[in-house]
Amino acid sequence: NNKLEDIEVSIMHVDSMHHRGHHTANIAKNLRPYLAHEWQRNLQNPDSICHKVGAESEIFRERPKEFTRHHVLGGRIESPKQNKGNDCGLFVLKFFQKFLSAPPTSIDVRIEKGRFFSN
Repeated sequence: NNKLEDIEVSIMHVDSMHHRGHHTANIAKNLRPYLAHEWQRNLQNPDSICHKVGAESEIFRERPKEFTRHHVLGGRIESPKQNKGNDCGLFVLKFFQKFLSAPPTSIDVRIEKGRFFSN
C-alpha cells in the first residue's frame, strides 16, 4: 500500500562468474553492518531518505531499523555468464547498461530458510 513501512531491504547478488565467483553469504554478511552504519549516519541528515523513513514510519518509532540476516535477506539472482575471468568490469558495465535501460518491475524469487533464490 505504498507506505514508508513497506520499504524492505534485500541484497541481490548478481554474479557473472558461474561457480568461480564470490560467495553470496559472505557478501551479505559484510554489507549488513555497512548498511546499518549508513542508516544511522544518514538519520541525522534531513535531506536523506533514511531521515524521512525514520521520521515518518510508525514501525521505526517502536523499534530501530535492523539489518540482521533475518531482516535483510541476501540471495543470488540469475544473470548472464561470462567465459573469461579477466573482463569482469566490461561485463558488469554492459549488464547494468541493459538493466538500467529496461529495469525489471519485479523479481521472481522464492524464500527458503531466510534466503531468496531465483525462480
